[in-house]
Amino acid sequence: MTEPTFQLSASKHKKLEKALLHGIVFYLLFGGLALLLICFFVYCFTGQNLIAMYDFTLFLLAMPFMTLCVGISEEGLFRGYMQTHFQKLYTPTKAIIIQAVFFGVWHFVWNLSPFDPFGMAMYVATTFFIGLIFGYFYSKSKNLVPLILTHGLWNSVLSGVPQKRRIRNNRFYVPDKPDNSFFSSLYDVDCACDLFS
Repeated sequence: MTEPTFQLSASKHKKLEKALLHGIVFYLLFGGLALLLICFFVYCFTGQNLIAMYDFTLFLLAMPFMTLCVGISEEGLFRGYMQTHFQKLYTPTKAIIIQAVFFGVWHFVWNLSPFDPFGMAMYVATTFFIGLIFGYFYSKSKNLVPLILTHGLWNSVLSGVPQKRRIRNNRFYVPDKPDNSFFSSLYDVDCACDLFS
């Protein structure tokens, strides 16, 4: 008796390749554009070049966890489980909105300590918007693989973004956070290591 072996059929292999390609393209269109905008605005308001200060090692260290744990668990819960079940009860549009609300509220904890209600509202709103985009993509594709990859890439790339570090005498230092400034809260939201998780 021979041992069963795991092999992807040619059609499944092609589907997986296509899903991974869709994930990379989706990330580049959505995540890449968002990161360029973040870098642009940070440079405009602070004069800091986030690209020059990027820590590629943190990205590489975060990638397995962010993709295999955070990406799979959150996409599986919010899009794979919630949205699928809400679509049995409501229209696809309502299901997308409901899961996006849950996805946004899920992320309120990132601004609890220190308590920052404005930052919390911005973070919840940002992740709600992302939930809408991901929900729409899932409703059209019925495939979580591109979303898991995009989610993992986004969180991993943000792990390497310096958080409020500046250069002084060729050394990084962390300045005091400005009190309640609009830009400071946006910077906190967008440079957080876990924008999606």
